[in-house]
Amino acid sequence: MNVTAPNLKSLPYTREAVLTLFAPLAQRPWAMLLHSGFAEHPHNRFDILVAEPRTTLTTCGASTEIQQGETRSHSPEDPFVLLQQQLDALNLHPPLNGELPFQGER
Repeated sequence: MNVTAPNLKSLPYTREAVLTLFAPLAQRPWAMLLHSGFAEHPHNRFDILVAEPRTTLTTCGASTEIQQGETRSHSPEDPFVLLQQQLDALNLHPPLNGELPFQGER
């Protein structure tokens, strides 16, 4: 799949919706749910579901393991530099969307 922008889906809100949507993904590798937790806040409507990443970076002490498919390597470089290198290699430059949180800075 060629992904060059976030995959955004607007869904009708129910308190249980995100848990129901996450259930089929929960057993997949690296499955995670960042849930707004039903907070009484104007920005509580955002949940993030992820699973099966293309690349993982796992840092322990001064060494970071980089795994892409079956290929593994290790690096002593700063893990945030390594992460930026991975993002740059994908050449992802989605436009900023003022309606969305968690977009980082450019």
